[in-house]
Amino acid sequence: MVGVDLFQLEGSYYLLVVDYLSKWPVVKALGSDMSSKRVIHCLREIFVDFGRPEVLVSDNGPQFSSFDFKLFCSNQEITHRTSLPLHPAGNGQAERTIGTVKSMMKKCLQESGDWLQGLATIRNTPVAEGLPSPSELLQGRVLRDDRPVQSTRYQVAAYDVDKVRRVLGDRKSRDKYFFDRHAKPEKSLLLPGQQVHIRTAKEYSTYCVFLLQADPISTAMPTILKINIL
Repeated sequence: MVGVDLFQLEGSYYLLVVDYLSKWPVVKALGSDMSSKRVIHCLREIFVDFGRPEVLVSDNGPQFSSFDFKLFCSNQEITHRTSLPLHPAGNGQAERTIGTVKSMMKKCLQESGDWLQGLATIRNTPVAEGLPSPSELLQGRVLRDDRPVQSTRYQVAAYDVDKVRRVLGDRKSRDKYFFDRHAKPEKSLLLPGQQVHIRTAKEYSTYCVFLLQADPISTAMPTILKINIL
């Protein structure tokens, strides 16, 4: 599973792809071209290097909701999952990685103008206490850079994937616990005939629920499949 998102830095746009298990980030410069065709082209290049993911998670931006992108995912046999509109936390892995990558890129651009070395450092940094780095999880070895390390760490090694999933799951549960301490209680389940307020880009509108469909991918709450405007 990978998370995909776009971000802007100093007038240029970038595509970020991050693997959910290894946390391996890939950044592609888009310049000013944010079209679906450009995004698809970059994803093709990435998938040639690392293989196709089974699941791709993104927001509902026009690049990812277009017919071309849906056709691309279908042809590549990739399940495309989207986060809730106006709720970027649904693609939280990509959002967190963007924060880390943007911070690194800003610092590198200010100091040397070369952010690629900073990206290599992120790939060689352990993803959590007691776990190896993204490069070790994805490729089985540390990437050689300007940091001195034992030569044996350049050799391919196997890692216990179940342990990695368990440690990351524990960390996610811990983060959820501290988040829930300050979060609002979950709303009650929606029912057919119930009036709801739906937020659009600029305002709230009132609707009546007509038909519901469970959607555990994007949200724990049912999706309003059909509504009547009041």
